[in-house]
Parts: sequence; structure tokens; C-alpha cells
Amino acid sequence: MDGVGLALLDRDAVAAEHPLTDSRRPHVLIVLPGLGAGGTEHVVNVLANQWAARGWLVTLVTFEAPGPPPYYHFDPAVRIVRLGLPQVKRSRTRAIVAGVRRIFLLRRTLKILAPDVTLSFLTRTNVMSLAASRGLGLNVVVSERNNPALQDVGPIWRFLRAKLYPFAFGLVTMTNGALNYFSPAMRRRSWVIPNPVD
Repeated sequence: MDGVGLALLDRDAVAAEHPLTDSRRPHVLIVLPGLGAGGTEHVVNVLANQWAARGWLVTLVTFEAPGPPPYYHFDPAVRIVRLGLPQVKRSRTRAIVAGVRRIFLLRRTLKILAPDVTLSFLTRTNVMSLAASRGLGLNVVVSERNNPALQDVGPIWRFLRAKLYPFAFGLVTMTNGALNYFSPAMRRRSWVIPNPVD
């Protein structure tokens, strides 16, 4: 199911089209910026289709606006929710306001869908996912797709990552080198998982 806008995301629609009460079917919610042609999007495509083929409930939540279909083909059973708040270049003040809006909309989405596990990709999205899920009792796993020691995200995001990552249920990195960037406490609930092969 593609292109579900936030305006259509209500509890009745979810109950009718996404039977979350079926405890025999795990519900995985994946958060990422968009569904373009990048490597992270390809990984999400492989995982989402495999999990949907197993009969799991899979929801993709992106910040992009509804529009063209995803670059990669997703199983029709995969639900796609686009929040309509893509990241654009703007002043620092407007960027902060936009970031807060994304967090609040994502929090609303998480509360409505109540997934068993939330899997977030990329540092900035991970930070927003953890901020949005605070106090909701959700299991959020964050995935770093680069080595933070080699690709700096800037002082603000670095600070937010240090403060919020400890609240994650777990952390996934692609290499041991990337994992070693994080504290021993964080590494104890982390996994090194290379990209899947489709």
C-alpha cells in the first residue's frame, strides 16, 4: 500500500487496513528520510519485502511528500506513510522548527500504529525517531549506515546522538570499526550486520 498521507492516518483506517491486534503477526515500522535510489533505501527494500513475504506487518514511514512512487518496488502488503515534511535547505531557525514538526508528526504516527519494533535508518532520522518515541514504551533500534568517526554530522547532531542513542533498544552498524565509535554500554546492545544481498 503506497502513498498514504498523514491526513488519512487515523485509528479507524489503521484498524481496518492494518490489523495490529493480530498478535501472531509481528509489526515492524521502518523510519527513513525518503524512498529514492540510495543504498539505504535498497537495504530497506530488501528487508521490507522479505518480512512482508513472511506474513509480517511492515510499515514504512518517510518524511517526504506524497508523490512519485518509490524507486524500488515494494510488496503491495507493505504500508507506506509519507509525512510530507521533506528536508530542505533553510535558515537555522526554520530548520529547527521543521525538525520539531517532524518529531511531533512522527510521534503521532508511532502512537497510532504502535509497532512491536521500530527500525530507524541514518543518524538524523535516528535522533528524531528516539526523540519522538520517548515515553511511549516502544522498542526502537537505530541503524548507522556510515562510520561516525570518519563522517561527522556536525556538533549539534553529534550532541543529540550522544544524548538520545542510550535510549535505543539497540544499535546496528555495518562494521566493527563503526561500532567501536560508541561507548561500551552502547556496544553491549549492538549488532554488526553487513548489507543484505537480494
